[in-house]
This record gives sequence, structure tokens and C-alpha cells, in this order.
Amino acid sequence: MAFHAPFKFYRDEPRTLTVNVTYEADGGDVVADCQVSGERTLVGRDEPERTVHFTGRVRLRGGGAEDGRIRKIPGATEDMVGSADIYDTYFHGPAYRVLEGAWRSEDLVAGLFASDLPPNHEPADRPMLAAPRLVELAFQTAGLVEIASAERMGLPQAFERLELLKAGEGEVESAALARPAGEGVFDVDVTDATGHVVLSLKGYRTSALPGTVRGGVFRVLRV
Repeated sequence: MAFHAPFKFYRDEPRTLTVNVTYEADGGDVVADCQVSGERTLVGRDEPERTVHFTGRVRLRGGGAEDGRIRKIPGATEDMVGSADIYDTYFHGPAYRVLEGAWRSEDLVAGLFASDLPPNHEPADRPMLAAPRLVELAFQTAGLVEIASAERMGLPQAFERLELLKAGEGEVESAALARPAGEGVFDVDVTDATGHVVLSLKGYRTSALPGTVRGGVFRVLRV
């Protein structure tokens, strides 16, 4: 998946998102090439400006992808960075302040999912096939590794692969385990409360924001 441009709302006015999907069979799988675009009429122009915001390829595989993988979550250390420090640097709103805290364990950083968050969507009891806040947990935990090691913060740019392995037992007590996988590249596994891996993110890359983020409290997360 590639994140080409953020989709913004202006002056609290509604906008229309257009999702184009092309399907094809690949053996027993179905592959969907997806594109999310939007149009906006600019002052002084008659024709609306069209922007492709996101592109990606989804592989739908029958029979479920669960492989029974279990990852032990390392115990929290005294050097854990708490949510107050994290969101003094991050800019997320209340529903996506998904990190309770983060700590380093050998060559990875563990991020614990926050409790008592507002609902992700309305109505809150409507089921979803994937948990977007667990994907966000992976993004944000990887972002802390980047801040600690390179003193920079980046927005999502692309990832090579996101496997949805297990429905999970809910968000609470989930944890992300993030480690560097090359220069500016990160791999993350997210577990549920039982330790089963519910999603696996490979080849996650960011686009660096201008300026530096001083290591400060994040130095203890350097791997």
C-alpha cells in the first residue's frame, strides 16, 4: 500500500471519497487493486482537481490466514515512556491515542494498547473485519523507534505487506512489537491479550516531517 497524499476536510465541509477496485482471480485467491481518490474545486478553476490519495493491492484468501503464531510480550521496564510524553509529541486525537506506554526490550520496542479510549466508530457495536486502531498501534510504535533512533518523525508512506491473521479478542491488552528492518524500514507484529499474533506489518516506511524531534525521554527506546 502507498500513501500518496492525505485526504483533508476543509472548513468542516463534507467531501466525497471515490474508491475504485479491480478484481482478478489468482489461483484460489482473489486479488483486488484499489485506488482511493478525491476531487476538489479550487478558486479560479472551472474543472475540479482530482487527486489519488491511496493505492494498494488486497489479496483475499479463503480458509482464513491464522497460523497460530504466538509472540511473548516482554515485561514492561522502569524506563517505559508513558502516554503523556508520547502525545506531547504525537498529534493524534482522543480516539487514536492508542498507546498506553512503550518500552525497549533488546532489539525491539513494545507498545501497549491504551485502555478506556472513546469508540472508534458509530454505532460502536457495529462489527468490522479488521481493527484499524491495531494497525495504528503498529504505525505509532514503529514511529517511536524512528524518533528514538533518528530523532525525526514521519507520516505513513508505504508498506509492503499487512497480514490479518486472527480476529483477536478485542483491542484491550493488545501490544505491538516493532523492530528496525533496514534504513527507515520497520516490521511490526501485533498480538492480542492471549499472545496470538493478530496482524503482521512488513516493510513499513515513513515520509519524514521537516525538523528534528529531540530524543529526550525517547532515548530509552533506542534499539
